[in-house]
Amino acid sequence: MKLLGIKSHNFSFDFFEKNTVPPFYKGIEDVPNAYFENNIIKDNNVHIVNCIMPYIGKRESTLNDDYGHYSKSYRLGYAMDFSNSSSATDYLKNVLGKKTYKSMRQDRQRLYRDHNIRLKVYHGEMDKDHYTYLFKTLKGYILKRFEGRTHTHTALSKWDFYVPTCYDMILSKNAAMFVLYDNDLPIAISLSFRHKNILTAAITSFNENYYKYSLGKLMFVNQIEWCFLNNCTLLDTGWGNIPYKIKFSNAAFYYDTKVFYPKKKLAKKMLAFFISWVLMLKYYCIVVFKEKRFNRPEITFKNRWLNLRSTNMHSQHVSLKTESS
Repeated sequence: MKLLGIKSHNFSFDFFEKNTVPPFYKGIEDVPNAYFENNIIKDNNVHIVNCIMPYIGKRESTLNDDYGHYSKSYRLGYAMDFSNSSSATDYLKNVLGKKTYKSMRQDRQRLYRDHNIRLKVYHGEMDKDHYTYLFKTLKGYILKRFEGRTHTHTALSKWDFYVPTCYDMILSKNAAMFVLYDNDLPIAISLSFRHKNILTAAITSFNENYYKYSLGKLMFVNQIEWCFLNNCTLLDTGWGNIPYKIKFSNAAFYYDTKVFYPKKKLAKKMLAFFISWVLMLKYYCIVVFKEKRFNRPEITFKNRWLNLRSTNMHSQHVSLKTESS
């Protein structure tokens, strides 16, 4: 792609994990000016900006005047919208149903009965050495889980970014690390990023010796409960059709993909137009022929589309009322 003068960006990754936005934006409603401080373009390339969340990207924004773009919406994302729920229990019962909720609660009770379990949420304070230990443990769990598979966890390709940057983000409350301990052994670790009243789930892995307790699901429950205690009204679970993630989510949405081109370059404009259609067709080919999914999302998620009006941001932080730092 670089040989053709094409560069790619991930809006969601830049926004939540770097606290920036791709350089074609001069401003977005209710997003701090600091996110745009380094937005300088020094080339005439075509730029693909993937994974633009609608609850950010569809706000009133100012784009770089020198660039035009083609926009397509096709990649599905999933989220948990808590705006109409009175509590975590209320949300879980409504979304999971009584039978699944009861089964999940029993898994949690068995875990706490069989082991000396405690939850620790690091959000604002954390020992640096323990942070390093937890990241090393988390990577080990991911490598063990994907051992023998033909593909690897996408987070591993960004590991050199996560390790040196996430510690300061935890201290500044732009990230949170959820850790489930059995005595002093971390058995499940989840890393999430926060922007005002929105939490996005980034990485979760666990000790496979505890597989029978459904730790992946239980970590979702822990994050949901934390969101209610900390005024987070949206938990973005990202893209990828993982069944239990979809089960926990009550909202679906389309990410935007924008292909930017320099307005004064006719050849780049034509290339951008071509790329925008190729990317969409490629996605649908993967969905239909590889993943064997034929249902239209508009029908499958008929009553579950994300209500953008319910995701209004605020910057208030509330101290966690359970054990945390």
